Amino acid sequence: MWLAHRKSPHTDRTPPPDRSPTVDALSYLWSAAWLRRVREPVQATPDTPRPPITRQISAGVRFVFGNPVLTAALLQGSMVNLAFPLCSVLLPVLIVDQLGLPEWVVGAYLAAGGLGVLAGSSTAHLIGRRLGTGRAVWVVGLVTSPPAFVIPFLDRGPWLWAATAAWFALTFRTGLNNVLLVSLRQRVTPDDMLGRMTATMRLLLMGSLGIGGLLAGMLGELWGVRAPMWLGALILAVSWVPILFSLLRREP
Repeated sequence: MWLAHRKSPHTDRTPPPDRSPTVDALSYLWSAAWLRRVREPVQATPDTPRPPITRQISAGVRFVFGNPVLTAALLQGSMVNLAFPLCSVLLPVLIVDQLGLPEWVVGAYLAAGGLGVLAGSSTAHLIGRRLGTGRAVWVVGLVTSPPAFVIPFLDRGPWLWAATAAWFALTFRTGLNNVLLVSLRQRVTPDDMLGRMTATMRLLLMGSLGIGGLLAGMLGELWGVRAPMWLGALILAVSWVPILFSLLRREP
């Protein structure tokens, strides 16, 4: 093992120059000045016993499913998270293996989705103020329903551009929903329930993503790569319905 620590005679590395002590001192003073601005958190009373973890989990589940606004948001989000893997997991197989397009096309296609999320999240508060949170969520969901059915037609030529534009529209909706619905969840939840509510929502929403990916592989194996895309498009096209028929649609 000592051989690994010997310096090779063929390497000529010059050690980096030491930083000036003055620069170090100034950086420490700069950090200390900012740390002084941090308020000391309120210490929890050590005598207060915390309930068992199972009781905390059940309290979060009861709170989420006992609140119709949160239940509608959860159902809508679960449908979207289930549908997106159905529409995207087998894209490399379709684009590269079946259509014979270069690999960068997959990256460019997915990058258009990243731009859609950025655009949706950047304009979410503006649209929410104009329409109200609930109305903005279901109206944008309704408007982006037709583009969902373009995704399964992804092919060479114009259909590739059309599918990319449709993907942008769908991810725009995702970016908008992420901002408006997460803000709404925090607004309607008491402070002492925020952690448990978030844990419940995240578990179910992320679980939907996993189920969607597994389902995409199974359907693709049985009926081809476009079959899961059609199912995902159908789910995305109706995922705004839980918002429309709930109290969430009246949320400002």
